[in-house]
Amino acid sequence: MLINALQARDEFQSLRLSMPSATTFVTRYDQKLDLGQSASAAVRKVMEQIWWLPFEGAAPLRTFYQQLAVSELKIYQAVHELLKTGQLTLAAVPLSQKVA
Repeated sequence: MLINALQARDEFQSLRLSMPSATTFVTRYDQKLDLGQSASAAVRKVMEQIWWLPFEGAAPLRTFYQQLAVSELKIYQAVHELLKTGQLTLAAVPLSQKVA
């Protein structure tokens, strides 16, 4: 169990450094979700949950942590897959966020 925890920690750190910051906004790129088979079943389930979060425009990554009952590692894995497959894309900061 300790070895699994250490591997997950290392994977999380590596993945977190390769991802955009938590304040980055993401939006849907495609209208239809295609989960594919490249990710594990657990990650595909999180991908499906994340798919519905930016339903009406862009959503910042940091809100995903508050809205999903999964680990940050699973969120990063799912977002990474969605970005890699073109299901999500990075978005510009909405004008309403810039004016504040």
